[in-house]
Amino acid sequence: MKAVIFGLFALTISQLLIAQVADDQPITAEKAEKYSLTMMANGLYLDQQGQETVDIIEGDIAYLAVLVETPAGQSVPGATPKFTIEGTTRMLVPGEISPEMSTDESGILEFEIIGGAKGLNQLTVSYGNNSATLLLNILSSDIKGFSPLPTLEGGLNWAALMEAELEYAEDHVQVIFPPHIAQQAGKQVKLTGYMLPLDADIKQQHFLLTSAPPSCYFHIPGGAAGVVEIFSETSVEASWVAIQLEGRLKLIETSESGIIYQLENATLIE
Repeated sequence: MKAVIFGLFALTISQLLIAQVADDQPITAEKAEKYSLTMMANGLYLDQQGQETVDIIEGDIAYLAVLVETPAGQSVPGATPKFTIEGTTRMLVPGEISPEMSTDESGILEFEIIGGAKGLNQLTVSYGNNSATLLLNILSSDIKGFSPLPTLEGGLNWAALMEAELEYAEDHVQVIFPPHIAQQAGKQVKLTGYMLPLDADIKQQHFLLTSAPPSCYFHIPGGAAGVVEIFSETSVEASWVAIQLEGRLKLIETSESGIIYQLENATLIE
């Protein structure tokens, strides 16, 4: 993300005192100082009211970043911004998606969000008394032309799966599963989702099931908690239509691949 120039906006808080920092001295992040917080997002635009906005498809991931600078334009490493969101969109906060918890030497901290239900949400990033706000315009998944997920009576709910707490280390992911999901480990469960094939064959026995329509092989909607690795007993034909599966749920508490859910001996529910 850092190599790409995204749409930018900044909100500078003018009531605070400006810390005098020499250009040849390192910057120390202090919450009492005055900063410029710049949000970085792909496709950012101004709405009719002039508010900075970004479109996200419900259930999809948006990759964002915040840049912390002094009013003079010096990057501020070591800042730990606070993230708050109004609406159904879910945050994947720094530390959950990567080991980074604060801005790097360029003053940038990356983070992710997962679009909630269709509607308008608001994201606020703050550090001390400095803050910036971004509107999140959540679009229906129908815009991709995919069929909606059917209601599966007695099946696992993606929202419940996404309650898993993830902590990313350099070489693995550590997971704490919510009690109602942990109780399903080793049991036969039902799940509905979208197929993300893992090879070029029309028939798939090993593939990923995603919580939202996939857009590319490098972009898993829903994040690690929004995808299940499927091992099917019989071949399942690849399609854009949501499918329903039944199999034995396996939970992976320590994952080196990023996969935390698997469905073994899965069969297609017609």
